[in-house]
Amino acid sequence: MKLNNQIAIMGAGSVLLTAVALVLLAVWQSKEYNTLAQEEVNLLIDSDLNHITQGIYNLVRTENEAVQQQMDSNLKVARHILDSAGKIELGHELVNWVAINQFTNTSKPVRLPKLLISGKWLQKNKSFKQQTPVVDKVSALVGETATIFQRMNEKGDMLRVATTVQTGTGERAISTYIPAINPNGNNNPVVTAVLRGETYHGRAYVVNDWYLTTYEPIRDGDGNVMGMLYVGVKQQAVAVRIRNAILQTSVGKTGYVYVISGRGADRGRYVISRKGERDGEDIWSSRDLDNRPIIQDIIFKATQLEPGGMATVRYRWQNPGDPEPRWKIARLAYYAPWDWVIGTSVYEDELQSYSNQLTSGRMRMIRSMCIAGSLIAVIIALIAMYAVWVILRPVREMTAIAQKIIDGDHSQIVEVRSKDEIGVLARTFNQMSIELHQAISSLKESEEKYRNIFEYALEGLFQSTLEGRFISANPAAAKMLGYDSPEELIGEISDIQTQFYVNPSDRAMLLDSISNNHEISSFEVQCYRKNGQKIWVAISARMPRSVAREEQLIYGFIRDITEQRKAETERKNLESKLIQSQKMEAIGTLAGGIAHDFNNILQPILSYNELLKSELSGNSTCEKYVSRINTAALRAKDLVSQILAFSRQSSEQSTSPVQIKSSLEEIIKLCRATIPSSINIVEDIQHDCSSVLVNPSHLHQIAMNLIINAYHAVELNGGQIMIELHEVFLDTLDVAGMALLPAKYVKMAVSDTGCGINPDVIDKIFDPYFTTKGQGKGTGLGLSVVYGIVQENLGDMKVCSEVGKGTTFTVYLPIVESPYKKTAIAQSPISFSSGNEHILLVDDEDLILEVEEMQLKALGYRVTIQNSSLNALKLFRLNPGEFDLVITDLSMPNMTGVQLAEEFLKIRPDIPLIICSGLNEKNNQEKAKLVGVTRFMAKPITFSELSQQVSIALEGK
Repeated sequence: MKLNNQIAIMGAGSVLLTAVALVLLAVWQSKEYNTLAQEEVNLLIDSDLNHITQGIYNLVRTENEAVQQQMDSNLKVARHILDSAGKIELGHELVNWVAINQFTNTSKPVRLPKLLISGKWLQKNKSFKQQTPVVDKVSALVGETATIFQRMNEKGDMLRVATTVQTGTGERAISTYIPAINPNGNNNPVVTAVLRGETYHGRAYVVNDWYLTTYEPIRDGDGNVMGMLYVGVKQQAVAVRIRNAILQTSVGKTGYVYVISGRGADRGRYVISRKGERDGEDIWSSRDLDNRPIIQDIIFKATQLEPGGMATVRYRWQNPGDPEPRWKIARLAYYAPWDWVIGTSVYEDELQSYSNQLTSGRMRMIRSMCIAGSLIAVIIALIAMYAVWVILRPVREMTAIAQKIIDGDHSQIVEVRSKDEIGVLARTFNQMSIELHQAISSLKESEEKYRNIFEYALEGLFQSTLEGRFISANPAAAKMLGYDSPEELIGEISDIQTQFYVNPSDRAMLLDSISNNHEISSFEVQCYRKNGQKIWVAISARMPRSVAREEQLIYGFIRDITEQRKAETERKNLESKLIQSQKMEAIGTLAGGIAHDFNNILQPILSYNELLKSELSGNSTCEKYVSRINTAALRAKDLVSQILAFSRQSSEQSTSPVQIKSSLEEIIKLCRATIPSSINIVEDIQHDCSSVLVNPSHLHQIAMNLIINAYHAVELNGGQIMIELHEVFLDTLDVAGMALLPAKYVKMAVSDTGCGINPDVIDKIFDPYFTTKGQGKGTGLGLSVVYGIVQENLGDMKVCSEVGKGTTFTVYLPIVESPYKKTAIAQSPISFSSGNEHILLVDDEDLILEVEEMQLKALGYRVTIQNSSLNALKLFRLNPGEFDLVITDLSMPNMTGVQLAEEFLKIRPDIPLIICSGLNEKNNQEKAKLVGVTRFMAKPITFSELSQQVSIALEGK
């Protein structure tokens, strides 16, 4: 494009850009004003929807409170009439009833004493043509239903013996009863309140419909609940009073208010629909245009609200006859006493009419500004084209002179006398000619400079063909490869490249890499020097892309890394030792996990054994079998203790200064009694050997394991066991390769003259469950436990073995330099405690749940079990006041015991909690303490320990 056209376009473009910028500014500003206006409109819309929904909610609540006050007054009337009728009591004569469950319609025969009022039986009156004392008089005075119930059993089932409530056939609903336990397994709230001696107020299911009710206990002469007195009114009858107010409420053009049942068998049914046309219709499965179950979403959000709270659901909807889908807004409230989901529904576009007007005006303004900006740009472009023609005429005259300079005549001088920009351009041409001459001279100097860098570089630089033939090389490259000069690498010697690499495959790999990627970086290969010496070099090179293959050259440098590779080999040797140490730590973690799971298995075995033992008192044969089971379980428990000792995850044990000499002599004496006399035991024990700080039982484990292993090594062919005990000082050289510092140590060594250990397996002897003994002679835990104990007590051990000659295990333990005192801890006597509180028990092991439930129920507690942490949290959230204590396992899927405890305490901060675990995990205990848990139990848990811990937790200790 010619310069005149470019300048014209630039002028017009600048104007156009200015116009665009102004338009964009106006668009942005109008958008800001539009946004502010929209926010105000939205606030008004939200306020209107809130007022309508809240108004309906308050109307329903006010009506409910008024009805409840009426029911309380009716109850006073009923109580007065009942008291006036005379004394109510149970007679001695029994009468047969066919009791019908009002929820399931199942029947069962019962025999109950006659319920007498002033000595007269109420009779079995099902007909409204015949008068029934008390209840008919109450209904006549208050105009609502009334009932007298008789308690059927200890559980609390309540039988209607006199009532004005009708069945579906128009008879009195006598012989129907309210069960103490609902079909879903929950306690019936009416019966529960009455049995506690309280008056129940609220919504309840009566025979075949929902009523707003009041129930009051009827007591006998001893103050026991023998029945209950009821008055109530159908909820539907009360709803009629506010139905017209809801139906007459409008929102926008087509919006309306509706009511849906939220829970129970009627959930998802219209209570009050638009214009009342769909009342009673089941819309639970209705879906919006995005296939969402919209009614289910509405009910879920509404039923989660706090009293008086509101929520919003937005969805796409298209009624039959509508031309296209439209967005709909539903503002929701939930009145729990009536189970009413109250919704205010309206199309969003009906609420946004003002917004549409604002948007339309904004678009008209933007179009006008765009048209005006385009016209201005066209006019400016025409003016610019004329100005450019005038300005560029002298430039064309200069073009011919510039071409001569390009042809190599640097003596050309441009003569322009003007002082404007054209004159400046001419003077620049002249200066360029002078500087071009100077640049050619500088280029020669630069070439010489970089030649010196190439020749005197310390690293080898080279240039070669793709086939590997050297084109050039610097002296450093020749010296590195053992040649006297670069010329030996270039030209005459054509086969040096084929002899250069120790492994020919390395050359093929290098060429493939550079052919595909056009560069390599630090490619390490082993090669020969001229004298045949092997060295390691790192090659970095690049091959610039070229069209013709014969023109492709490789440019790069090589670096001698022989010493670096030697250092890398030494580093890998050190890393292998570190990996061995890390492997032992990982195996320890695995052993701890096995012990945790084994404790979960051992828990039900020991607990069921305790329960079985208590049931078999007096049966000596069975008691013997139970005792044997207990012995086997305790042996398994000891095995778990060994695993925990190896993994260092067992609970902390007390340590004290121990004279190894005395303990070792007792252990040797014990071993002499079991080891055959044909095996000689030689002792070399220093009598004044210093003490070490260790748990005495751990010391016993160390010595016994090493001596028994030595005995097994010489058991078949006979031999000798040597036991040494000395106090030694280890200096820096002595502790090399061990996890010890230079200091004084007690050295205990156990040697045998047995078969020795194969070098192929000597690195595995401290691994858990690895053993070279025959079947039945070892668990593979002995040495791993010893190794764990020694390291836990800041010591170390090593093994020396030679096949056919024997093995020596040496243990080093640090000497105690200062006295150490133990403080005796008083043990509290074990006792069994009982109670009647409600306990929530959570564990993912069904056997543990079953046996602990049996134990707790044996102590009198009420127990609810859950094998899922998520289900337990859901159950607790529904009724947090139902439970007095929560016992949960620590390790469970989905949520750990600590996470579950934290959620429980968020819901109810005062709930007592106990966490159980098959492993004493300190980190998890600390986390649990941070969230508020203070009591823990380690599996397996005995009956007495469970009783004691539950009692302490319930007492708030």
